[in-house]
Amino acid sequence: MLDQLKVDANTRLLITGASGVTASIAVQLAAQIGAIVVAIGAARHAERLRRLRAAEVIDSRAADWAESVEGSFDAALVAVNGTAVTLVRDGGRLCSITSHAPRSVRDIESRDLYVRPDAAQLAYLATLCADGRLKLIASPVALEEGPSTVERVAAGNSGGTKYVLTF
Repeated sequence: MLDQLKVDANTRLLITGASGVTASIAVQLAAQIGAIVVAIGAARHAERLRRLRAAEVIDSRAADWAESVEGSFDAALVAVNGTAVTLVRDGGRLCSITSHAPRSVRDIESRDLYVRPDAAQLAYLATLCADGRLKLIASPVALEEGPSTVERVAAGNSGGTKYVLTF
């Protein structure tokens, strides 16, 4: 997704749903590249997002969060549907992992991103995790707690946590 968005050290990047698993990985990877990352997420996740190197965290639960953002963005990663396209500069880029990318306006390149197998990228991410340069939150869950955990995740209440079933 960062490749599609052409993220580099000169990019001001907006990430909605930043506390989610995929988006929190993007926060870290973009920050490592040197991009200025503005993360949109619930206030309860703000400190974690700052530790992941978001330059700024904006509370997604605030009714007028989009109006509180200063300036425009070169690119936006949309992990939660909303108003991100209005914050992208003319000619910017938007990539959605929600399957609901908005139509292109103001010459903004807007597209959906679908996961595809890529062994080289997975190996790279595994190396980053092993070296401690990429942090994932994983919580063990007993097998009997599996159904309630699936319900919590499906309802969008995982808070960026990955769950590992234990026996």
